Amino acid sequence: MSDDQVSEAPPVPRRASERETSGVGWPLVERRRRQPAPAVSLDRRRTSPISVGTTGAAAQLVEAPPIAPFRWGALGVAAMLDCFAKDNLFEHPLTHVPVLLALIAYTTYTTLRPIPYRDDRPTRTQVGFDVVLHLGAVMLTGNWASPYSITLVPSTLLAGFSSGPLYAFELIGVSVGIVSVRYLTDLGIRAGAKATAAWTGVLALVALTSGLARRVSVESARQQMLAQERVSRLTEANALLFNLQRVAQSLPASLDLDEVLDSTVARIRTLIDADAVTVLLYSESDRSWDAVRTRGYRGSFSLKTEELPPPLREALLSSRTITIDDLTRPGSGMSDGARSGLYASLRARGSLVGLLAVEAQRTSHFTTQHSETVNGVIDSFGVAIDNARLFRRLRSVGADEERSRIARELHDRIGSSLALLGYEVDRLTGMAKRGDNVHESLVDLRGQVTSVVSEVRETLYDLRTDVSEGQGLAETLAMFCERVRQRTAVDVRLTVKADRRLAILQERELWQIAREAITNTERHAQANTLDVEWRCGARGAELSINDDGRGFTKGTGRPDSYGLLGMRERAASVNAVLAIESEPGKGTKIRVTLGSETGGNG
Repeated sequence: MSDDQVSEAPPVPRRASERETSGVGWPLVERRRRQPAPAVSLDRRRTSPISVGTTGAAAQLVEAPPIAPFRWGALGVAAMLDCFAKDNLFEHPLTHVPVLLALIAYTTYTTLRPIPYRDDRPTRTQVGFDVVLHLGAVMLTGNWASPYSITLVPSTLLAGFSSGPLYAFELIGVSVGIVSVRYLTDLGIRAGAKATAAWTGVLALVALTSGLARRVSVESARQQMLAQERVSRLTEANALLFNLQRVAQSLPASLDLDEVLDSTVARIRTLIDADAVTVLLYSESDRSWDAVRTRGYRGSFSLKTEELPPPLREALLSSRTITIDDLTRPGSGMSDGARSGLYASLRARGSLVGLLAVEAQRTSHFTTQHSETVNGVIDSFGVAIDNARLFRRLRSVGADEERSRIARELHDRIGSSLALLGYEVDRLTGMAKRGDNVHESLVDLRGQVTSVVSEVRETLYDLRTDVSEGQGLAETLAMFCERVRQRTAVDVRLTVKADRRLAILQERELWQIAREAITNTERHAQANTLDVEWRCGARGAELSINDDGRGFTKGTGRPDSYGLLGMRERAASVNAVLAIESEPGKGTKIRVTLGSETGGNG
């Protein structure tokens, strides 16, 4: 793939049939062959899931009170009353004893195997049998006068807890009607109305209370389920964000393409347990996909779009991560032996940059969190790779411009001297042919060669001189001005008043401007004095270079002289203001100013 190639692949249209919603909880992940969720039990007792049919929600988890203590308490009270009441246990042993024994046996059974709190037909049948059993005990032992009437209270509680107040009212209504008809027939309406009304009110109140308690339990269970789902999603999101934070902290800051690619693959392999990782970049020159990085297997190849494996062709048409849980056919992935994989497109500036394949040799190896991790980093990786490719192209252009600048430096400073040496050698050759004495001329020529060598050294030194972390603009200016003093007759005066340093990028650009201005004065201005001043404080910074030379008229100069244009471009790159004043015979003044908001590190 050529160095100057930039990811300008045309945007690939998305399929009209592509679904915009995911089959899983995360919205940006498309999965294949999802495993069905396990069935949830519907028993509501204690910590078992609870069916919430009245709300239409799924099964919930709720703590529900057991009925057994109420049953045993009611049965104990009934047995005590039966021992001391009129027409008691001892006077009617043939009916009261069997009833008591039957209730004890039934209560023991329901304690060991409690009726579940479910609103379904089998449970309603069991609840109905429970009420009928206790209703029979009441009718056999004296109707409303029976001590066992109190055992109807736990049955009513059970009906309300399991199926709600309506079903409890239905059962209690039928029970009260049956008992009351027989009781009022035996005692008369006036004599039995009081007891009938009392028991009707008690059971109705129990049915209403238990039904309302059930509704509260259902709503509490629903809120508990929603809270658990939120916590579960937050936990997954926290894990994903933690991984993304790790990625952000180690995203490739370099603009070297090889370093970016190596960092990308290394980060993916750190975050995800994978057997193979492949990065393919699009080559516009031959419209192919080059495998620029393969980890976990050996390979360096180039594929046309139609030759890509099906999962990667699918990723071309989607902005989401494609998860394949089972690569049914061998060879349908990028690496040999791949049985599951994550496939995503790398995009930047609305165009395809490349493709990423993360594969494992086991089916269903990757989870939703793995998919979301890939989906969270592909945009950053796409931009980083695109930046590196753009920078490679710009670096190539910049290298060409730098070569041109160095050529101009050598031509301006050394070209004329070398041309003069050539003329002098031709003159000495003619003198030698005529037999003239050339000794003194050769000594003079040797001095000129030494001078040219010194100029070459000075030029190379100037080209290498730059601002660094350890050497600021003030120190660099001082060294450069001292060298100009030594090699010219110009009186160079440097003034520095700097309380701090700017950002190194700003100082480097200001140094290039200062060097260009000082060099122009040295070579072309024919100046006697040169004043260089550098001020940097809390309010801003200012660089000025003033000479008393011949000056120039705006718009004059060689067609290939880009010194002033380069100064303006460098000043604009650091948000500085460049002002140039010059008139023929009155010298030149160059001033660069930066506001306090452009200041860098101290």
